[in-house]
Amino acid sequence: MKTHLIWLCVSAAALLAGMQLVRPEAPVPPRPVRVAKPKVVVAEKPPEVVPVAAAKETEPAAEAPAPTKIPVQYENALAFLNRFTASKFVTAKQALAGVKTVSVGVFLSEDIKKIVTEAEIRTAFEGSLKGQGIQLEEKSRYSLVLSEDGFTRDSPVLTYHFAVDLYELLYAFRDDGAVNRSSSSIWDKGNFGTVPLAQAREILLAQAESAGVRFAKDWLAVNPTKDSVAAPRDH
Repeated sequence: MKTHLIWLCVSAAALLAGMQLVRPEAPVPPRPVRVAKPKVVVAEKPPEVVPVAAAKETEPAAEAPAPTKIPVQYENALAFLNRFTASKFVTAKQALAGVKTVSVGVFLSEDIKKIVTEAEIRTAFEGSLKGQGIQLEEKSRYSLVLSEDGFTRDSPVLTYHFAVDLYELLYAFRDDGAVNRSSSSIWDKGNFGTVPLAQAREILLAQAESAGVRFAKDWLAVNPTKDSVAAPRDH
């Protein structure tokens, strides 16, 4: 019985040992293999050579036929340009050269009219001009204008101002055919002062005569005449 138990144990041990020998081993997973990526080298594309076309010889522009007759507006423009480039600036006194006649204008303020009338001032002014040889013409392109202004402000003294301007009538021709007519002052004189009201009328008339003499003096300097007074004097 004891022997039988021993052999039973030996048989069990042998069976166990056999099972261990025939037991399959667990599979080992394969290690990943790193594959080196090949370095891609991009070759630079050589610059493209664009052939340059040979420059074409420019043909000379055809000359416009010369007009058989120059238009009038071009002739006038050229004449104006020639006169403008040949002209020179002059002083106010020199601007009186060539003035043959003048028309006369008189303007008085309301305060002055209370002291002396427009007719009295005009008579004194025109008489002074005629006495110096200045020819008066109502339709002259030159207008000699005498204006007198003043005020008293309830005082016994008159504060006055007088001015003499020579205006020349001018015409401006525009491209659209319109004509603009205007006057421009080419000579002027003036004066101002204060006088007692009792002597205002006498002084204003004397100023009108003096204004005519002043104009005549400058006019005769550039327009001498045989019958003119040699040296007019201011009053």
